[in-house]
Amino acid sequence: MSLSTAETLQQHGLRDLADFGFNPVWETERRERLMNRYGVLGMEIADYEHQQNRELFRSEFIDDLPVSPVFIYGIINGKFSTQLVDNSLFTIEAGINPKERNGDTLSGFRQFSQAQIENCGRVVLWYSPAGADIGCDTGRLYVGFTNEQNLTINFNIKVIEDSFPILRWLNTVALEERDSLMDFLHRPVVTKMTIDGFIEYLRSDVADGVCNQIVYRSFRLDNDPRPKVDYRLPDIAELLSGNLNNDQLSQQIIQMEDFRDKLTKLSHQPIDMITTAYEAFTQQIRRGYLQLINQATFNGTTFLYGCSATGEKRSISSVDDIINARTPSSIFDSGWRVSGLNQEEGHSNNDMRCVTCPFCGHTVDAVVEKTADKKVITCPDCHQSVTINEIAFSVN
Repeated sequence: MSLSTAETLQQHGLRDLADFGFNPVWETERRERLMNRYGVLGMEIADYEHQQNRELFRSEFIDDLPVSPVFIYGIINGKFSTQLVDNSLFTIEAGINPKERNGDTLSGFRQFSQAQIENCGRVVLWYSPAGADIGCDTGRLYVGFTNEQNLTINFNIKVIEDSFPILRWLNTVALEERDSLMDFLHRPVVTKMTIDGFIEYLRSDVADGVCNQIVYRSFRLDNDPRPKVDYRLPDIAELLSGNLNNDQLSQQIIQMEDFRDKLTKLSHQPIDMITTAYEAFTQQIRRGYLQLINQATFNGTTFLYGCSATGEKRSISSVDDIINARTPSSIFDSGWRVSGLNQEEGHSNNDMRCVTCPFCGHTVDAVVEKTADKKVITCPDCHQSVTINEIAFSVN
């Protein structure tokens, strides 16, 4: 499906941008919950989650890679968690629709996670078949294992079920015969392999010549200048080997431990997100994704792939128009919580006020520059300058 930018913005609201692989409204709502619970630290966590979401978006929708980024989760009270603290805000289960596939997805995921916890170091496989019911035209092979640090490492592999004999391959790995792919959604496979052994297994040809069969073909529309790319099991093995041996995994662990220490010692006060800040955050998140799209533009058109909410491949023209559309006079307008404004008249043109910047999260003394018709605040830490409409301010 190909939509011009103008048609896209006329037909779709911000929430409907989820059709293109991202949902700024949902991310802003998520940020609001984190701020309400953890204050400025919640904003820092939301920023980190946004970076991970953008990485996943690039891999899935722009680069159309067969292997997802690798994500590390903590194990808290028997559940996978994005942070090393006990709070339902961070549990993976909370993000799974309990009604998806009549509850089979959630039930299967619980078995998948429990199998990893009970079999430290052994690779566990879980398969979600393609289907219109979940808006995805490729299957997903989920792979996970726990390490000695009580962390679980997870990623997934896209599978084109019409070209790759995934049921036969899974039965070979499982050393048993199951009747359908849904059996692997209901019941994961606990292998005897470590992750290194699993990668070597992908390079081998133990399942009747499947190494030469296409696991995933990077979908390219006819007018996309990038070539179609076929990925076979040895190609998947090479990608995995690179993903699992890079500094990003170490950085993930360091960041999780840093957040754990901060959350454990938390003395921050929760922050209520005012309406105008909500809009500013939504626009900022939206622009972050659209800038990624803009960077991948060829001759004025961007091609998005992967499993969208509709399962369709899309091309978008005039990305600059998308970025600029539905944007207020400044996307940062009124995105501040300020103390001391509007309390008295007769100040000099430049006042100093204590403000909390929602973008860098710092509480700072900032100069408020006043003219006859506007006020401008510049954060001394992140150097963002914004024009503020006084009516939009919430005085602390």
